[in-house]
Amino acid sequence: KQWYQRRVRATWKRFFIDQEVAANQTTNPRNLYNLQSLERFHLEEPIARSRGQSRIREFSEEEKGSVRFTIVRHPMARLVSHYRNSVSPHEVLAQWDVWMRDAIIGVRGSSISSDDREKLLAEADDYISRAASEGESSPQQDNPFLNPPYATFAEMVDFIGRETAKGIIANGHWIPASQWLDICQNDFNLVVKLENGVLETPHLLSVLNLSEHSELYWSRANASGSKSVSNHEIERYLKQLTFAQQKILDDMYAFDYEVFGYEPFSV
Repeated sequence: KQWYQRRVRATWKRFFIDQEVAANQTTNPRNLYNLQSLERFHLEEPIARSRGQSRIREFSEEEKGSVRFTIVRHPMARLVSHYRNSVSPHEVLAQWDVWMRDAIIGVRGSSISSDDREKLLAEADDYISRAASEGESSPQQDNPFLNPPYATFAEMVDFIGRETAKGIIANGHWIPASQWLDICQNDFNLVVKLENGVLETPHLLSVLNLSEHSELYWSRANASGSKSVSNHEIERYLKQLTFAQQKILDDMYAFDYEVFGYEPFSV
């Protein structure tokens, strides 16, 4: 019994605290969609589920009676949350080579000669690195790649559109949840909406036989309200987009809206 309790506590800490599900910090389904992190919790009455052949995850260690669940978030909340957290100097550096540099070049570099572009980009690379070390940055009027010194929300959406047109949707911050989870291939017991956590999480904890730890869960959740994104904030960012840019997002997330019961924002 003591061994089992230790395993429960360790799994609880790793999955619900380290992954910051309760804190709304992570919106990346890859951190939520890992059944091995659950240490194979069992239902009182095990239910046989088809294992499926997921393209994303292997379930070779899943046992009969495992609880297969995931937690999803409104696509726009996930996207805006990522962008909002990406414009500080430290996060700009973290995202610079992942997507932000290419997003900026794709919009601001079109009217710059190739020779000037290489020089200005070298300056931008150096500035972004220094700004992260110093913890502050400001627009640099003499370098279009640094004015402002981060990608705008519209530039990020343009980048997503270009990548999507090439058949590339690889970034976990904006890849549709239905695609990342391979939702049509995997037979989930539960799909929890992060927005409905107050109503749905108690049931999830009950199914996982973790109701006795609910106080710990909610203490972490209540301490992290600053990480949430309001509808007003989402609308403020979406109003920065053209109709064509909004259509990029609506088309990309159309199936997410349908399968998870979300409504697109109308601005």
